[in-house]
Amino acid sequence: MVAEMDDVPAFTVGRVVVALDAQCDHGAAIATACEFAGRWRCAVAGVFVVGADLVHLSGLPGVRQVCLSSGVGQALPGGDLAADIAALEARARRALAAAADRIGQQSTFSVARGGLAAEGVDLAGDDLLIVEATVRPFGGSFAFETRWRQVAAAARHAVLLRRRRSMAAGTVACLHDGSAASGRALAAAAGLADDRGQPLAVLLAPDLPAGAEAGLSSALAGRRPPARIQRVGPGGDAAWVRAGAALRPALIVVAADLSTDRWAGVPEADVLLVR
Repeated sequence: MVAEMDDVPAFTVGRVVVALDAQCDHGAAIATACEFAGRWRCAVAGVFVVGADLVHLSGLPGVRQVCLSSGVGQALPGGDLAADIAALEARARRALAAAADRIGQQSTFSVARGGLAAEGVDLAGDDLLIVEATVRPFGGSFAFETRWRQVAAAARHAVLLRRRRSMAAGTVACLHDGSAASGRALAAAAGLADDRGQPLAVLLAPDLPAGAEAGLSSALAGRRPPARIQRVGPGGDAAWVRAGAALRPALIVVAADLSTDRWAGVPEADVLLVR
């Protein structure tokens, strides 16, 4: 059964926390963080994250990269990786402060060496954590794998995974399995679609009872453009991915406990995990 939207608690954000990973570009993540902070009129906190792998690498003398195909080694550009990380931190600090000033919200900045689980990184239940899920290679080709799946699985708050390479507009899509948590995700998706002036699409689980589409159509009546509501066909997680990819969404909103296999394969879409 699909929960009525009037019965679903509103999705609210008390603070936006943006993880500024030393391995990632920060411009889009900061812009997204300030978009959400402006919507909920809340403070934004930047956490410059230096992962454990990078902490270890920066402490090694004579760091070099090796091409696996040729076996040729060369020094990483810049020479001093620790100095490069410090410069990235300073730029991220300035960029966040300037962006927060533009929306009239307070900002704070801290550093977490070893990852988001480092001591001193405290996240509350009404925080929205924004994580960049794609990395920028060091030296043109070397990069550590991001741990966004682990971050999303362990979080006890909402998480936005930044995966897009552009800020172009697109559909806001919600994956709905009929649960109350999915109802809360839908409420968040509808509000964000309104704020962004973007169309809303809802993908319904194939095993929901007959009439689910009509019920949601009634709840979402009056939207311009009208919300697109469709039931996912048979085929398990792959069917969810195909349906999601066909929408070409800019943002996917899902309940945090929904299987990642239902949306991780949808390319070029940010993902908001709602609890």
